[in-house]
Amino acid sequence: MIELKTAKEIEEMKPAGRFVGEILKELKAMTKVGTNLLEIDEYVHKKIVDRTIREYLPFLATENIMMEAVKRGGDRQALHEVIRQCSMEATARMKNGEEPELLSALAERPELGLSRDELAGILDASLYIGRCPEQVERFLKKIEPLLDGADISESEITL
Repeated sequence: MIELKTAKEIEEMKPAGRFVGEILKELKAMTKVGTNLLEIDEYVHKKIVDRTIREYLPFLATENIMMEAVKRGGDRQALHEVIRQCSMEATARMKNGEEPELLSALAERPELGLSRDELAGILDASLYIGRCPEQVERFLKKIEPLLDGADISESEITL
């Protein structure tokens, strides 16, 4: 059975379609004889992760943004309301298939007393990963004996 999409559903799909179109253009330019699927997969994965971080990190960082503005003399309750309003507007834009632009909206608010560059500094993704590097290292050390002698250059799997 073919399910028809509503006009609203089609509009909501457009940003994803544009993103996929951009990636396909980039892949066309980078793909040459000898390019393997793993390289393509890694490239696309990185693009998706980068876009997701750009879209959602400002939302995750709102507490840190507010605390930085408080350190500069801002009223915590007033700042909370400004950030809440900007976040709600950005969420509404996302639901309408638009870019959220939360960072730009926050940079335009004088109550925060933070420039776009200062806000971007707060959005360093490495500030939001917690103990992840240590946990990955510990996990890799734990499975290292299992990987000893494995030939990762062999692409064929024999069952």
